[in-house]
Amino acid sequence: SFYDFMHNTVVPIFEIGYEQIRRRYPVDVWSAMDESEFEKAERALNRRLPVLGASLGLAMAGGIIYAPLSFLTVPLLLYVLKDVYIGSFDSLFKDSKINVDTLAAILVTAYILKGYILVCHVHASLYMLNRKLLNKVKRDAQSRVVDVLRQQPRTVWVLVDGAEVEMPLEAIEPGDIVVAHAGESVPVDGIISEGMASIDQHVLTGESLPIEKRAGDTVFAMSVVLSGRVCIQVEKTGEETAVAHIGHILNRTASAQTDTELWAETVTNRTALPLLALGAVTYSMAGPVAAMILLNAHFRYRLVITASTCVLTYVNLASHKGLLVKDGRTLERLDRIDTVVFDKTGTLTQEQPHIGRIHCLTETDVNDILRLAAAAEQKQSHPIARAILQEAKARQLQVPPIEAAAYQVGYGVMVNVDDHAIYVGSARFMEAEEIGIPPCTAAIETACHAQGHSLVMVAMDGRVVGAIELHAAIRPEAKAMVEGLRQRGITSIYIISGDHPAPTRKLAEDLGIEHYFADTLPEHKAALIENLQGGGQSVCYVGDGINDAIAMKRADVSVSMRGASTIATDTAQVILMDDSLSSFCQLFDLAREYKKSMTTTFSSVLALSAASLGGMMMPAYGLAWSLGMSWVSMLAGFSSAMWPLTRHRRETTIDLK
Repeated sequence: SFYDFMHNTVVPIFEIGYEQIRRRYPVDVWSAMDESEFEKAERALNRRLPVLGASLGLAMAGGIIYAPLSFLTVPLLLYVLKDVYIGSFDSLFKDSKINVDTLAAILVTAYILKGYILVCHVHASLYMLNRKLLNKVKRDAQSRVVDVLRQQPRTVWVLVDGAEVEMPLEAIEPGDIVVAHAGESVPVDGIISEGMASIDQHVLTGESLPIEKRAGDTVFAMSVVLSGRVCIQVEKTGEETAVAHIGHILNRTASAQTDTELWAETVTNRTALPLLALGAVTYSMAGPVAAMILLNAHFRYRLVITASTCVLTYVNLASHKGLLVKDGRTLERLDRIDTVVFDKTGTLTQEQPHIGRIHCLTETDVNDILRLAAAAEQKQSHPIARAILQEAKARQLQVPPIEAAAYQVGYGVMVNVDDHAIYVGSARFMEAEEIGIPPCTAAIETACHAQGHSLVMVAMDGRVVGAIELHAAIRPEAKAMVEGLRQRGITSIYIISGDHPAPTRKLAEDLGIEHYFADTLPEHKAALIENLQGGGQSVCYVGDGINDAIAMKRADVSVSMRGASTIATDTAQVILMDDSLSSFCQLFDLAREYKKSMTTTFSSVLALSAASLGGMMMPAYGLAWSLGMSWVSMLAGFSSAMWPLTRHRRETTIDLK
């Protein structure tokens, strides 16, 4: 039967959409937003499917065995289609409008009164399929409200009478002393009262390298302690923290992109009144059957179904290319993008820096300085340690073992290697350990900081013997990606960074990007996006941190990468699942294909609906022909919408062979 075909053959096709994508990719790229509203609607639809099946079986029995049995299905049909009548009532008496539900209610009632029960069941099947697909699209298109607090630990260590006591985060009050250890995220906003540490706060500020913090310095929730231990006097907790404030801004703007109806649904509703008026004229001149033929020629839910199909097809196709597109409308906006704005740190550059120049301050040579640094950092896992160890491995240096008992952590590390005390860390660390720093080091440090580089000093037995420069590493695919954008007609490219001007300018020069903004605070990033939009530009923002989230929300299209902060992946409309920029340009190719496919799909549905209207001029054109044209229109729309995915599967099969 038609119902079985739709339920068993067509509907499962769409199960390769978001559900499979959710299974394919871990939950870390999805928001924890409560979707109970959509789930409730889905359960309500699922409860009606068995009723529709039973009603259809009874109607078929009535057509074959005993005709009056068909009319027993009327209450069941009215239950299945109750939303049509409710929607029609609300539209007429609450909104004073006529929409597609009004048109459908009149047509269903006419079918029942004329005894076209099987025809009515076909209409009900199409309606149910439409509701399920439309609910799926709207559910997954809903902007994710960001809950930044779920990323914070549930318990924290609090200093009570000199001892560390584990307590629930919600029990913490201003004035308490919270302890944060290496590898932990800072749970509160506050001031360090004791200790020193290297803290990574690039997700908040955009600074590419860790910041050294000591007593008296301010720290923020969601920053990460890379090394050291600090006691923090609490100033703000929970929703009062700076990161939670960013979340509130995102939530206030969440509705800005979710109130627009899908285009197909809008067009369908707007054409209902003119056709209904024409149907009334036709009824008075040619009778009820002619009026039903006219109303049936309206594309009603067919346009919405095929539009939903096209959206799901390209969302699924994008997932095969490593692009997680959360909203089909994003593909439409991408085709209008003429400006791309990149965050610098973590987006165009990698989290892990690379080793630059190694300065010899004594007779110790370069390799020995690197070997000593690698020995000290070999048990560390933060980005700076990984960069030093990677360079030592590349140079095939033998890293000597350390004496774990002599291991200390602060702004740096101190270990014993071959009966020598080795210190590796910042200038502050050397001062704290009362190690003399050669005067020439000041000029080196000033030059490094001017270029946005970091400097790690290496000391042995109380004397600084060398210094290692750490440079931000550009993603290897970044330059080719920028060229790819230009080839696709996107020549307006910007870098926005919270980092210093020198490294931001250097990165822009290396990638051939003319425009950049440095020393930019998170709220100012959003203002810059608005300024570009105010100048008539359509902006795509690519970022990875909490500090990018507000700007991402303001942009026409937002993109992040897997592995970025949860807030960034929640806010982003597109996630690059391979954690690189290699597939970014394919996103624009896919958007152009999507636009062409949607145009073809709409054209096929509208053309056949117009042909059905034209058929009314033919004497032999009856209701059966009109229904047949509706089915052909539906199948043509489905075929057009699903063809890109079918073609991709064929190409994949050929490649495998």
